[in-house]
Amino acid sequence: DELVRGAIVGSVDVVDVYPMLTRRQWHRAGEPDALVIERRRLVLVLGGDEFNCTEQRPFGVYQAGLFAWQLIDPERFDMPRPCVGRLGIWRPA
Repeated sequence: DELVRGAIVGSVDVVDVYPMLTRRQWHRAGEPDALVIERRRLVLVLGGDEFNCTEQRPFGVYQAGLFAWQLIDPERFDMPRPCVGRLGIWRPA
């Protein structure tokens, strides 16, 4: 399969956005909801509960200062929809 360029191939709903923090940064920030980056693990902390997300490491760049987006309801379009993109978040016309 060839990578489609210059088109929208699907959509998702953004539910939440979490900062990526080292464990030390997380403690210093008052232990907020966040994606905590450890030496060998990724841990999503929500309301004090911790969820191991290490299996996601091969699929992204995980470093302090970035953000993790929680997405739901992915929809792949039957046909790509031509569109000129922009930097940042935008809504197609």
